[in-house]
Amino acid sequence: MDGHDGEEAAQDADPLRRLPPLDPRHDLVTIATDKITGEPGAGETRKPGSAGGCAEKDPPQRGTSPRSRPNITAFIPLLQPLDLTGFVITGDAMHTQRANAHFLREDKDAHFILPVLDNQPTLFARLDTLAWTQVPITARTEDLDRGRREIRTIQVLDAPPDLNFPHVKQVLLVERTVTEKGKTTYQAMLYITSLTAAQAGPADLLAHVRSHWAIEATHWVRDVTFGEDASRVRTGTAPRVMATLRNVSISLLRLHGVTNIAAALRYNAGKNRRILKRLGLSPA
Repeated sequence: MDGHDGEEAAQDADPLRRLPPLDPRHDLVTIATDKITGEPGAGETRKPGSAGGCAEKDPPQRGTSPRSRPNITAFIPLLQPLDLTGFVITGDAMHTQRANAHFLREDKDAHFILPVLDNQPTLFARLDTLAWTQVPITARTEDLDRGRREIRTIQVLDAPPDLNFPHVKQVLLVERTVTEKGKTTYQAMLYITSLTAAQAGPADLLAHVRSHWAIEATHWVRDVTFGEDASRVRTGTAPRVMATLRNVSISLLRLHGVTNIAAALRYNAGKNRRILKRLGLSPA
């Protein structure tokens, strides 16, 4: 991760402002600190029914990898200038650090919902061995889009007293089932949160998790479709400018109802008049 990421993140976070007083159960606002790359914004695929075997799918995001180290150390400096009172902070597994939990609750009066993978082996093992098969599903969402069916469920428990992680009030198992073109895949993820049951019920917690997945989807487009991680543009403000242009391009296509960004880029490549028309500008 390049050193410009902190600048980009601070810029993108800048529009955050204090909101009206929040209802503690329904109006908590999520800020997703995904990869600390500008969006103050994975588990092993398995069949639902047991929590055993949840594991990381993306090794480069491990908290112990050299690439992820700047993401860990940038977390607190990025959020330090912001007034986070009443916000819910979500992040990647690399951000599931005790220092971050202390910082959010004690210094910023904010809450957290964080995933747990094996970069926190003791915490992961403790959550993974809980009796999830005996815990009822208490919230569920279902989306159907162009033949793709996605079901998300959540199971919630009070945090075990021996968890040895600060400020955790509830633990979650979120499962996602996707059926597309006759093929079904399953994914499960364990989470911890500082929110009490009175502050956020199962449906609220699932909504917070889904909001973070939306940020993940945007990063997938930036990293894979636009090749952001492989970019050699690293001098001065150029990386920030390029990141802004990528975000603008994605937003414009989404506003025009585009669901396949890669296909849209191919369709518009080299066709200046078509692009100007999309922007509402007349060709010269």
